[in-house]
Amino acid sequence: MIVHRGTEVRQLSTVSVPVLAGSLVLALALTYTLGTLWLGWLLVLGPAAALAQGIVLSVLQNLLKAASAVVLVRSGALDVQRP
Repeated sequence: MIVHRGTEVRQLSTVSVPVLAGSLVLALALTYTLGTLWLGWLLVLGPAAALAQGIVLSVLQNLLKAASAVVLVRSGALDVQRP
């Protein structure tokens, strides 16, 4: 809903790079927050230990995936022709 600015689907090529990147970072932050809370609760870890075990190892990989997604969208490789 962030990228399309509502429930109506719009062409990805019309969405600005800051909106694409921002929505991906927001989604990652939400996922990391929920995952870290769950990991800390499950393994009875403090916040620092949960962050270290849950996020530090995967943050670079996920940021590279997000950057790749932005590049693919901006290249037009994912544009779908609607009837």
